Amino acid sequence: MKPADNRTKRVAVGRPGGSGGQSECVRGAGHRCRAHRHTVHMPLSGNDLWGLVAEAVGGMGVGRVVAAARAGLAGLAGLVAGPPQLVLVGLDSSGKTTALLRLKYGHYVNTVPTVGFNCERLRRGGCSWVAWDVGGAERIRPLWRAYTRGADAVLFVVDSSSAADRLEEARHELHALVRRQATQSAALRRSRPPVLVLANKQDLPGARSPADMTDALGLADLPPCQPWALAPACAVTGEGLPEAMTDLRRLFLKARRTSPSRG
Repeated sequence: MKPADNRTKRVAVGRPGGSGGQSECVRGAGHRCRAHRHTVHMPLSGNDLWGLVAEAVGGMGVGRVVAAARAGLAGLAGLVAGPPQLVLVGLDSSGKTTALLRLKYGHYVNTVPTVGFNCERLRRGGCSWVAWDVGGAERIRPLWRAYTRGADAVLFVVDSSSAADRLEEARHELHALVRRQATQSAALRRSRPPVLVLANKQDLPGARSPADMTDALGLADLPPCQPWALAPACAVTGEGLPEAMTDLRRLFLKARRTSPSRG
């Protein structure tokens, strides 16, 4: 989801332009923000990202964006120094951007579907984060693995009021993500990033309880070595988000203490 007002400067992949505001200006990895005098990088390699862009959104008219930003990504690989990287993923219309902007600004911000990604710097749950919100449309999901490759934590957002087939789709994507994380973490010699499942839209009629969501998503079937938790929330009102971020911080700190790279 992408904000509809002018308080942010995020520009999704394939969308030109941007307007003034308070947030980090992210037009692509390596983009220099004149207003804030900083360069924001993605937690992935340039070759990985643009290979996936060609694979996932080759027909979306992003060729000029790819050509312009590729040089800025050419020397980037692996993790970057600074705050931990949090990646928000989930099916389309699950409420990822609404949750991100609620965490950023503390109030509801109207959004439209995200074509590429949004990025914000947050301080929630006693921890500072660089948070990446990646679009959830089916054609964009191959990009997830590029963003999660260097992630320190993952917030997987699910619409708790979804029909059974959508929950099954979310289950499939979540378990595929965890399998990829296992392979990536082994290659990077680091512990698996924790996954916090945000059972969003608890305010809607028919929203499933946390216990029902745990069963529907097969969370008990995740590997024992995969840190995870589930938190009920409503991104529109903000209810449950502070507790969710506190849980995420706890999981993150525990994973960092047990990381092989720290030994």
